[in-house]
Amino acid sequence: MSYKLDASKFERDGMLKSDAGESVFFLRQLEEIDGQLYNVKYARLEAMDLLDVHQGNPGAETYTYRQYDGVAIGEFSSNYANGSPRADVSGKEFSIPYKSVRASYGYNIQEIRAANMGQFNLEAERALKARRAIDEAMNTAALLGNTATGMKGLFNQASANSYTVPADGTGASALWSAKTADLILRDMFGLVDTIPTVTKELENATHLLLPYARLRTISTKRVDSVNNTTVLEFFQKNRPLVQVRGALYLDTAGASSVARMVAYCKSPMHQKWVVSVPFESFPPQLQGMEYVVECHGRMGGVVSYYPLSIAYGDGI
Repeated sequence: MSYKLDASKFERDGMLKSDAGESVFFLRQLEEIDGQLYNVKYARLEAMDLLDVHQGNPGAETYTYRQYDGVAIGEFSSNYANGSPRADVSGKEFSIPYKSVRASYGYNIQEIRAANMGQFNLEAERALKARRAIDEAMNTAALLGNTATGMKGLFNQASANSYTVPADGTGASALWSAKTADLILRDMFGLVDTIPTVTKELENATHLLLPYARLRTISTKRVDSVNNTTVLEFFQKNRPLVQVRGALYLDTAGASSVARMVAYCKSPMHQKWVVSVPFESFPPQLQGMEYVVECHGRMGGVVSYYPLSIAYGDGI
């Protein structure tokens, strides 16, 4: 005698039936979980590379520097003449206020317990994010300034030189994408040479900063079809003391948010990023069932002692 199973009866009785929750449970048993944590990547903070930093006093409200100038006129005269022209010295003070940058993070009691159970350092991860928030705000202000506080950055000094980029590319465009290698080189030389020309050879550029897309353009564009020299190589051969590199934010740093190139003298005697508190965090404060940690930074922007050692060219 043979027996036949009635599958439909088992399903009706619930003996072969599995719900969605049970399916997910079994799938999770087959899931491989990577033990490595992968944090989201953020753009490089470049202000520390492009500027020298003045470490101010944390208790100061303003940063002040003095600049002196002399007045003297010599004239020819006889040996026994009286009343020689007098030389004199005068000085000016310039002050900028320090401003605070704040961020905070927190974690409640249950989050601490859950993090301990999952062996995840929750406090450290959130502390890093708070530090990043302050670093980003200060980095951006050091390069672009800050409108709300009136801070000036490296890319928007008020009294810097201005080089007018000719609109003589294809279609009367100033864009490098519409220009020949010769015209691009003309723009690069024109910008860096503005500084010694205006200052009667007292100042010279040490750096030429370009939007990264423009840097890629000149590093691949050939000067002519005969040799393999690129625009970048030709420029560096003729201006060996000028370092050419890319910089973030320059794609829209110019007037009306156009691309800007920057030539400047990188020296603590010319420009400084004024910072009194790079970063500090305070003891956790219990608020209800949550611990809150306040974080703080303090800076005054970028001071240019000799703003004519900077030159901007827009519209490339």
